[in-house]
Amino acid sequence: MAALCVALHGPAPAGAQTPLDGELRGQDPPATRAPVETRDPGARRQRRPRTDAPATTPRRAPTNLAPVRGPGTTGYISTNDPRERLRNPPPPQVPRPPNTDAWKVDVGDPPKPGAEPPPKRPAVYRLAKPKPRPGPKRPNDPALLAPAAPGVLATPEVEEYDPRLDPKIPKPDPFAPLGLRLGTFTVKPAIEATLGYDTNVPRSETDRKGAAFTVLGAEIDATSDWSRHEVKALLRGGYTMYHGLEGYDRPDVNLKIDGRFDVTRDTRIETQLRSTYSTLSAYDPNNPVGGSKLTPVITYGGTLGVARDFGRLTVALRGALDRTSYGAVDNFERDGYISPSVILRGSYALSPSVKPFVEATLDRRIYDNKFDTLGVMHESTGQQVKAGIEFDRGPLTGELGVGWQIRRYPDPTLPDISGLLIDGRLVWKPTGLTTLTLRGTTTVEESILPGISGTLRRDLSLTLEHAFRRYFIANAKIAVARDDYVGSTRNDDRLILGFGADYKIGRAMIFRGEYR
Repeated sequence: MAALCVALHGPAPAGAQTPLDGELRGQDPPATRAPVETRDPGARRQRRPRTDAPATTPRRAPTNLAPVRGPGTTGYISTNDPRERLRNPPPPQVPRPPNTDAWKVDVGDPPKPGAEPPPKRPAVYRLAKPKPRPGPKRPNDPALLAPAAPGVLATPEVEEYDPRLDPKIPKPDPFAPLGLRLGTFTVKPAIEATLGYDTNVPRSETDRKGAAFTVLGAEIDATSDWSRHEVKALLRGGYTMYHGLEGYDRPDVNLKIDGRFDVTRDTRIETQLRSTYSTLSAYDPNNPVGGSKLTPVITYGGTLGVARDFGRLTVALRGALDRTSYGAVDNFERDGYISPSVILRGSYALSPSVKPFVEATLDRRIYDNKFDTLGVMHESTGQQVKAGIEFDRGPLTGELGVGWQIRRYPDPTLPDISGLLIDGRLVWKPTGLTTLTLRGTTTVEESILPGISGTLRRDLSLTLEHAFRRYFIANAKIAVARDDYVGSTRNDDRLILGFGADYKIGRAMIFRGEYR
């Protein structure tokens, strides 16, 4: 700071001395220094020896040089202090590059034989172009464990993590519909038109009838976007018309509304409203013989329950009430019934994605009329017990349960129905382009045939989908089904093989083809 202050103030006049001038030269300030006698300017100046300094202190030659303004760069010492000359001065320091194999030293091309050596130039460090990496390497890769070459630092190459390439993270479908935003709901409407040909509409071995058909359908899918609670609604409807055949047209309407209301962090209320409108299958023997159309079936009901989490243990208790009625066909109408049921379910989370569960169901079917026209009472009670596993995350999602069910009829002419129960749906995605879906259902349907309690129906299907392109998806399906008419020797076995493909034009249009 002293030198800086002097430089800011400027140099002193010739022949003048300042207190700082003496301090910079190792001299005392004027207040502690003996006065200098006035002599002839042409004569040689001599200073009186100092009396306050020790005798061994070396004398310094006086000078009237300007004050020092800063450190020099040429090696000149402005204070006239003697300096010690080094016989072997050290070589100039060259900055070293970082300790990484990404830097290389550019020292120029080697001289040719017989040519004069080029002038020396300082080394220039440049960032080398990174080598292309063939792919990620695991820590136990033999290439990383091999010894490095002499003088080369072995640095393992680790591929940078890219979440877009992680197979565990589901990729968004670029052709999925975005939907419409209505308040806090996302609504996805859709319409469908299908043209086809069926070689055996009645599903009969002796009376085969083929006809072209048209299917017109519509769908509305709505999902809430709330921080708490959730509501999902799905309305799907369609109508199949067979050209040239009467009595085989089929409507198909399905409505389902699911709700979840979070009371606390561990307690929630679960609700469901559902309704369907369809007909019996063309091969169902419960259709009136020689009827002008298939028997309409209407069902509607709801479920109300509560679920509670006790750490990893989850217990749910639900109650359901459903109503089934049949439409009239040629002045004949079947009796409808109501079916109340109670469902108790418990699951334990082994991990966030795997939850084994056990479920028990009790239900009863109560008909509008206790006895039918033949004097048979079709009321019954049923029990179901099943155990399975629920998968919630990762490449495997859904649940599948296996158990046993039994339905008892108080009427002595109707035998009880019991059998293996398979119910659930599993979706496995081994890769981002391949999806494998397994479905299984087991139901007991009512019957009006004499001596037959009901129909034990089991369906099992496996569907494989593969996306050759994001816009081109092919699928193959195989399904087996068995209808066991308890009380008779009749059993209907079905085998279905199908192939299809979807070609997505964009988010708003899909062309679909299928052969079964």
